[in-house]
Amino acid sequence: RLHRDVALKLLPPEFLADRSRRDRFETEAKAVAALNHPNIVGLYDIAEADGHLFTISELIDGATLRDASLPLRKALDVAAQIADGLAAAHAKGVTHRDLKPDNVMLTRDGRAKILDFGLAQLTTTKDSDATKTATGMVMGTAGYMSPEQVRGEAVDTRSDIFSFGALLYELLANKRAFQAQTAVESMSAILKEDPPELPAAIPQAVRNIVQTCLEKAREQRFQSAKDLAFALRQSINATATATDTPALTKPTKPRRLLWMGAATIPLAALGGFLLAQYGSEPVDQLRITPFTSGRTSKMWPAFSPDGRSIAYLQYEGGTGHLVVQTASTAKPLVLAQGPTIDPPKWTADGYRVCYPDRGAIWCVGSAGGTPQRVLEGVSEPTVALVQGAAYFIRTDAGKSKLYVSSPLGAAPRSLDHVVLPDGSTLLDVSTDAHTALVSSTAALWKVPLVPGASGPAKLPSAYGPAKWLPDGRHFVAGGKAVSADGSRLVLADSLSSSMRLLLAADGPVISLDVSPDGRRVAYFHGYPEWRLAEYSITGQRLRDLGEGSIGRWSPGGDRIVYRSRARNALLTVRADGGDESHVDEASFAGKYSPDGKRIAVLRSVSNSLAVYPAAGGRPVILVNSSVGGYCWSSDGEWIWFDQSGRMMKVPSQGGAAMQTGREGSVFDCSPDGSVAYATENGEFQILAPDGKTLRPLLPGFTAPWAAFGNGGRVFYGVRLNRRSVAAIDTKSGALLKDIEIELDPADMVGSISIHPDGKRMLLTTGNVRYNIAIAEGFAQPETGWRSWFRHWRIAEAPPAQAGEERTPE
Repeated sequence: RLHRDVALKLLPPEFLADRSRRDRFETEAKAVAALNHPNIVGLYDIAEADGHLFTISELIDGATLRDASLPLRKALDVAAQIADGLAAAHAKGVTHRDLKPDNVMLTRDGRAKILDFGLAQLTTTKDSDATKTATGMVMGTAGYMSPEQVRGEAVDTRSDIFSFGALLYELLANKRAFQAQTAVESMSAILKEDPPELPAAIPQAVRNIVQTCLEKAREQRFQSAKDLAFALRQSINATATATDTPALTKPTKPRRLLWMGAATIPLAALGGFLLAQYGSEPVDQLRITPFTSGRTSKMWPAFSPDGRSIAYLQYEGGTGHLVVQTASTAKPLVLAQGPTIDPPKWTADGYRVCYPDRGAIWCVGSAGGTPQRVLEGVSEPTVALVQGAAYFIRTDAGKSKLYVSSPLGAAPRSLDHVVLPDGSTLLDVSTDAHTALVSSTAALWKVPLVPGASGPAKLPSAYGPAKWLPDGRHFVAGGKAVSADGSRLVLADSLSSSMRLLLAADGPVISLDVSPDGRRVAYFHGYPEWRLAEYSITGQRLRDLGEGSIGRWSPGGDRIVYRSRARNALLTVRADGGDESHVDEASFAGKYSPDGKRIAVLRSVSNSLAVYPAAGGRPVILVNSSVGGYCWSSDGEWIWFDQSGRMMKVPSQGGAAMQTGREGSVFDCSPDGSVAYATENGEFQILAPDGKTLRPLLPGFTAPWAAFGNGGRVFYGVRLNRRSVAAIDTKSGALLKDIEIELDPADMVGSISIHPDGKRMLLTTGNVRYNIAIAEGFAQPETGWRSWFRHWRIAEAPPAQAGEERTPE
């Protein structure tokens, strides 16, 4: 009818009377019809005519991946496309269950297309009997089935990831991962054996991806196809530099010097040589290699003294796991675990890994063992281990002081000659223990540690995190952010303004470490993955409300205001879906007034506070400077907020803000006029309407996620583990119950709002998926006579990996 070429897939006539065959055929049509993605075959219609039941889909001009032979970079690009298609299918509740080279086509223009969803499982359809597989029934293709498919167990999206691993292995090795003469032998190999080693030319990062996909236990594989696609693209971009990487100076053409007499000829010749040699500055041959992957966050990397291993923290189920991993293995060694473990550091001999926890420094053998407490009285989360000593900061009487325990374990002594900016956080100490890097008030400082030296010097155009290079003069630090969802790392000189862009990263970079030779930087970065979900007051998940965060119910419970990261805006929507309304661009959070007619908004512009009409209109700016937590008074006449640690309130119609004479962070207001806030020690307090009476609550909560419920009679606070909520009686302060929230192990709870009926909660769930990457091939500080003519020496390119090109961008 539309005069276009299409593909028909027919159910053989002899199967028309077979109800199960028809159901499977129609299931595939429903599965594909639910998807709209460039890497999934497009289905136009299903029809029955002349005794045939058939589907009508796009006609793909290409061939399947069976026996395909692709260069490494092309194979990885195709694999990333397949992972994108899987992620789209999984997001719609569709598990393919028969992924193999025959079911992926590659078009002539290089686009991968997943097809044949005949065995697909739909987990979101209400009438899905036809999509369910009876327990014990084996479905799939021998050689590509996951272990759980072979055993006839229930499968989920992680089964597709195993099949993907077998497909990727075949693309890279040009042979099957589980090759056997019979189907039974292939299935036995899937359960009991690992595939042969990939060819030596395959980079280790790619090997790690394949190995993680082919883990026998589904919990150890990539937990989402989205993470898998990200890891693949990181490996593809291993040779890429940031697109905006600038040289220090614009490239210049070699100049010809004028001869001004015989005596000047040698100088002219030398000058001409130098200008020709250094007049044009090449671009860094940067390579970025993913070191970790998966949905659980891996953070705070620390290189071992020999540079071969990295210690880091992995967070799962509210618990931090201290692990050590080498680049040659994808399986880390867990050394310690606990909810309050802070960033790790190595001792100089490499035999121990140490970490702050609960006000002390603990150390554990780098090959395993029992953690030992070696030093008390360390309240700051970061320490520096240099030359056998531990450096850390304490705050005494509001002043920051640097302490040292030398050797590690000895009684700490104050370095009174060292002057620190107020509110300092220790970032690093140089290997000669002469200079420290500290951050304070959004600035980076160089602090001399040698007696008699000058005071701290502010370093320009950089911020923490920061680490010294081995020379103790140059450092790597965070630079000006690319955007709200990106950041930069720069190379900088502490004695001048010389600075060079190292890389631009997706997501925030919060911590980094420099290898002992100064040629590699390990950093963790990530992307937020937050969703709104409605829960029962007992913690059972009721429904997913989609992408978004910091959601709040209206007083009537019929609307929700929330932040959409995808839209970069504050929106309202009916609680049952639909009727979306825009409130403000790029704002963090919104809260309804008690009558539901206005919304107080924490704006992204200087974190200022404004009030908008709920029906739309111009805002009233109440506070045009940085604001923390805030809430409406019970009569709607005031808004309580905190600013620079002080509790304030401002008229909601506009006017001068007033101090309350108290310190703390505001979290929520009660219908009876009470205000909940947290003091410096992390305990919640409730300030009664009289402004004098205080009711302390139990400690152990995560600021600022708390809310009143049941008309103000119950206070709900998110616990430190970010996986449970405590319900507390607001009058007595007694714990009523702890509510365990139904969550994926890799997720946590963010914001909380209690429905007016007291029976439901609106929670932000998810996480920022942090992973560690290693950058190498960046410029190095020039040394010797060459430093007269240029500051940075372009580093020798890292060894090329098979199939990669390293063309500077």
